[in-house]
This record gives sequence, C-alpha cells and structure tokens, in this order.
Amino acid sequence: MGTKDSSAKPARKLIQIYDVARGGMGVGRVIDESDDYAGRVIFVAHTAPGDQIWCDVFKMKKKHGFARAVEYVQRSEQRVEPRCSAFEKCGGCDWQHLSLNDQWKIKKEGAITALKKALRFADMEVEFPHLEEFPALQGYGYRNRIQLHRFDDFLGFYEKGTQKGVRIENCELAHEEIQHWMKHSMASTSLKGKKLELTWTGQDILLQWDLANSERNFRQINDTQNKALVSWVQSHFLEGFHCYDLYGGSGNLSLSWAKKLHSIDCVDLSPLEKVDSWVENLDFHRKSVSDWLKAQEKKEIPTFAVLDPPRSGMSDHAQSIVAHLKRLGVQRVILVHCDVDAWCKDMVEFQKQGATWLSFAAFDFFPQTHHLELGSVLTFDTELSSS
Repeated sequence: MGTKDSSAKPARKLIQIYDVARGGMGVGRVIDESDDYAGRVIFVAHTAPGDQIWCDVFKMKKKHGFARAVEYVQRSEQRVEPRCSAFEKCGGCDWQHLSLNDQWKIKKEGAITALKKALRFADMEVEFPHLEEFPALQGYGYRNRIQLHRFDDFLGFYEKGTQKGVRIENCELAHEEIQHWMKHSMASTSLKGKKLELTWTGQDILLQWDLANSERNFRQINDTQNKALVSWVQSHFLEGFHCYDLYGGSGNLSLSWAKKLHSIDCVDLSPLEKVDSWVENLDFHRKSVSDWLKAQEKKEIPTFAVLDPPRSGMSDHAQSIVAHLKRLGVQRVILVHCDVDAWCKDMVEFQKQGATWLSFAAFDFFPQTHHLELGSVLTFDTELSSS
C-alpha cells in the first residue's frame, strides 16, 4: 500500500498515544485491533503519552500515518497547561503541553537512539562516552531574537504546516524586553517590509526589516545556554595549540580563549563582525570550509579544530572535510551540532575515517521545541584517545 490520497475525506479513528517522537509529534496506534489501520504507527502533533483521542487521519503510508486531533476522550496526566494562546496553531512550538523534564528526556534519548540506528545502518559499533547534560534553566523568555512576518495588515508567525499567518500579541519564548515591545508597540508599528527581526542586544531592542542572510551575523538565540556551550567547548581546548575555528562566525567559540592559544584561523562564509575584544592572533577567512582546508598544508604547530556547522551539518562535504583534518594532523576535533540528523551523519563519517569518540554533551537551547544542541569531542591521535 502506498500513500493514501490526501485529497480524500480523512478517516476518523480513536487513537491511543504511547510515546513522543524526537521530531515533536506524539506516537500512537488505532485502538480497534480489527481496524484497517491497526498495527501502524500514527503521528499526532501536540499529544502526550496517555492521551486517547478521536483523530482525523489525513495521510497514510505503508507503515505509518499522520492525523489531527479532533476530540479528547482522555487526557494524559503528563500534560501541563501551555502559556501561549496560539499554541497548536502557531508553527513555533511543539511541546508547551509537556514539562521541561519530559521534553529533556525525549530529546536526549531520541538523539542517542538516532545515532545508534545510523551506526547500525553503517555496520558500525561505537562505545558511547558518558553524556554530560545541560538541560534548560528556563522554559520561556530565553530568545534574544525573533522574526515576525507581515500578513496583509498585521505581524505574526506562520501557522503550522502552512503559509497562513497567525496573529499574535506576544511570544512567550522571547526575552522579556522583546515581549514588552510586542505588547506595547507592535500594533502601532508601521509595516515597512515583509519580515521584521527583533533582537535584544543586552541594552535595547534592535528592529531590522527584510534583513538578508548575508547581512546577518550569527548569534546563538539563547545567551544562558550559549555560555554553558562555550564553557564546555573551551574545556576541551588544547592550550598553546593552533586552532582551526571552522564555521566559526565571529569567533563565538574561540575568541574569548584566544590569549591561551598560539593562533586561530576562523573560517566562515558569513561576514565578519569585529568586536571590542578582538585579538591579534586570530585571522578570519571568508571562504567555504572545504575549499579553505583543501588549500592548507600541515603546520609545525600542534593543531586542534572546532566545528560548528549550520543546521545541515557538513552535508556533502563531510567526507573531504574529515579527510583534510586527518591529513593536516589535527589532534582533536570538537564538533557542535544543532540538528540531530546532521549530527548522526557527520559522526558516522568521523567513525568511518578512524576517529575515536572522547566526550559527548547535550544542551537544551530551545525549550518548547524538539530542537537540541549537541557537542562531541573526537581524536585521530591514539595517544590522546588513551589519555
């Protein structure tokens, strides 16, 4: 059986939710064992284990399907009250109905399971290091930046899975100063473009209309968790070594440790934003990481690398990037990812090329969503791997 025609009238089924997938949706099955859909997994957004719901199944594949909740017969004891009135309609949040503890458990266990599956698929077995955990310290008010979209005569967010707009008066995830602006100034703001980016700089609110990606300097949206990430990454730096800071932006992970390093090559395609604490031993290269590495020769100075690729990971360049790091004699690699699937692919590539996995950490940068930040430390050096 292939995909069922999505234009057909949805089939209404009574579904029991028994788990939550790391991608955000509740996982359930049809209760009636004699039903045509019995035995197949049904994914339902914004649900929790223990929910029993009448759902409209709108898409069905051979082994799984997707449904929308219509009427709750029984609500899970795990559910908590969402803060936002637009939750379940707005496309921003997955899990306001779950506690932070439940969210964290789903995220970290989902990441470990995903990597184990990826390794099995590649016919590999790897011993997992102890997981260092950095769960969220606050569930709301953590975002230093949000992007609003213009829909005719109002600003808002996209409705989940559509191009329709959701009118909102506030975003509970945003920093309190951004929330104050939204509550008191958004309605009277002149609509000057298609997208409005609001950034809390630490001193005031910066408003920027229709900002192109090439004009945006990357900054982590959760300042508290970013401090934890930087501290963890730098705890694995090798003092006195040369550092390749790859996909480095403006040196978020390396700049504050520069005085303890011999030198830094920071490589990124984004524009460079100099800061007051700039140091002389950092050279910035506005090039693609794979092209830049290809042109390098092995240094006499001992070298380590830190990589913080975009959400897609190293993608098609993974094999060549890892090979170049190995060729250049890089003794330690500190790998940071914001997407579990990309992390799995890149980790498998390092394992294929003989790397040893030393350390492993997970950071909840994005409470109320399924996203997770991951850190891994690897080495090609047998002496370092045994130390």
